[in-house]
Amino acid sequence: MRKIIVLICGLLFAGMIQAGSSKVVNLAVEYQEKPLAIDHPHPRFSWVMQSDERGVRQSAYQILLAESEGALKSGKLLWDSGKVNSAQSSGIVYQGPGLKSKRNYFWRVKVWDGNGNLLPEEETGFFRTGLMEQKDLLGKWIWEDDKVKVNDFAYFRTEVELVDDVESAYAIVSAHNHYILYINGKQVSGYVSPAPTDPYKSKYYVAYDLKPFLNKGKNCVAAKAHYKGASGQNYINGVPGFLFEAEVNLKNGKSLNIASGPEWRVLANTPYDENAPALSNRRHTQAEFFDAGKEPRGWTEPGFDDSSWSKPVVVNPEFYLKAQQIPESQVMGIITPVKVSQPAPGVYLFDLGEEIGGWARISASAPAGTAVKMRYSDRLFLGRAYQGASDEPSRTYYDQYTFAGKGIETWEPNFGYRGFRYIEVTGFPGKLSAENIKGVFVRTALAQTAEFESSNELLNKIYKISVHTQALGMVGQLVDCVHREQSQWHADAEIQSGTVFYNFYYPQIVRKTLLDLKDGQFEDGRLNDFYPSSRRDFNYIPEWDFHYLPMLWRTYYYYDDKYILEEAFPAVEKMMNFYLGWIDKNGLLRKNPGWHISDWPEDFARVDQG
Repeated sequence: MRKIIVLICGLLFAGMIQAGSSKVVNLAVEYQEKPLAIDHPHPRFSWVMQSDERGVRQSAYQILLAESEGALKSGKLLWDSGKVNSAQSSGIVYQGPGLKSKRNYFWRVKVWDGNGNLLPEEETGFFRTGLMEQKDLLGKWIWEDDKVKVNDFAYFRTEVELVDDVESAYAIVSAHNHYILYINGKQVSGYVSPAPTDPYKSKYYVAYDLKPFLNKGKNCVAAKAHYKGASGQNYINGVPGFLFEAEVNLKNGKSLNIASGPEWRVLANTPYDENAPALSNRRHTQAEFFDAGKEPRGWTEPGFDDSSWSKPVVVNPEFYLKAQQIPESQVMGIITPVKVSQPAPGVYLFDLGEEIGGWARISASAPAGTAVKMRYSDRLFLGRAYQGASDEPSRTYYDQYTFAGKGIETWEPNFGYRGFRYIEVTGFPGKLSAENIKGVFVRTALAQTAEFESSNELLNKIYKISVHTQALGMVGQLVDCVHREQSQWHADAEIQSGTVFYNFYYPQIVRKTLLDLKDGQFEDGRLNDFYPSSRRDFNYIPEWDFHYLPMLWRTYYYYDDKYILEEAFPAVEKMMNFYLGWIDKNGLLRKNPGWHISDWPEDFARVDQG
């Protein structure tokens, strides 16, 4: 009997050690930790069971959710999943009462290991909902006027007085096409926001926590916005507009809303030259010509005199708003040139040593009115920046900055991005060095979750180049190339998705690609070669359509994402029915007049005629 008691005590002690060395971490909702704009009525929960021991497994879980941390601790719950005997730790669907728009929710998960031990809880999960219904939007879409102009810029601002310190403050922001948001002079947003979509089916807004930026007293909300216009291969025209709304809760218990509307102020005549040319013949974005002498000093800060500015007009673009579930694009690195040369008088050539996606940053001093061009290229021709991006003519593939003549001035573009290794600078009256010109590397801020290192340096370099290439192709979507079209080509995105899953944790960017392509589906079932795009040609590539299937299945296979199967299946069914109608008696697809690019078999014509 004594031996049995000792054995039982030993087993219990071992179980306690195992439970004590295990914990639950990385609490996430819809693959995001503490997201600020969940708009799915039944979001999914996930977590990671972490342990120093081997062979530890989950045997059961229980999710508890409430509308405040206090309610969660006291047991005043909105939803209790009950104890579920399951090893599943991702894709757990919320099954409680309907979630309300723009509300905070707090949750925790109890996890039992294989021995029945309850693991310690070290985290409280949090998420905030976005717009659960379109009618819950408070902000108005505004612009400088109701006219649609190509390459249009606008500055917006408003001021608000806060009578107490801020307890919490959350905002949702959007624009067509992109914006940069400032609070009290500090940049809040990332770049190329929101991510490109078909705005009439999925216009994204981005959510922000504004508490770190707002203060007791006067505050300024400001933004610059850009509308591309014309017909672009990698975006949809739509109409211009800017949207902002924020809910601010103060320490004294009072709340207020800040929402864009006709009482805001707008500057139409900005420092940006709206006659600047497009960067390529596919109009993926305009070159940015910026005259610093026209920049209103202090316009993003409280106390600025905007009495000469106009009142914006309320526009009704009829966009369908959805929360952006992928991170914004951010500056991921500042690249110092490895070589600086002067191939001709007045010409400086900066070699970054590697291809990047982003833009150039200039920091120098020059007399007022000095206009400096920064030309981009991925290769050289006769020692100069090649005036062509791949097979696209790009004599206009540059940005231009005009100095205000006020000491050291630092500037970089704000909208769009360029693919390049070399920066050729002309028009500067003095000497330049690597300290004056930098490369700014920008991409969607996905976390890299894999690494590779071996004793073979060649393999290490190949891996590094592969990951860098993947990163270049992620700026709000999965693009074919950073230097030329910057389009979300169907097959290119599928091939890229196969490697993105290995190196970057974020199923949502591939999920976005699948839904983008679904949004662009033709009525007859064909999928667009690339989307979003203003180009709606009849021409299409049949095997490109079939790339949709492995990309969809891979997303489900890697992440057990049943939602994407449910959402995408109607598009798959419609596409397959289209192609089934083109199968001949031999089981082969007959040639359709709209096919292009494909390497058709030599006897295609004979089969068609047979």
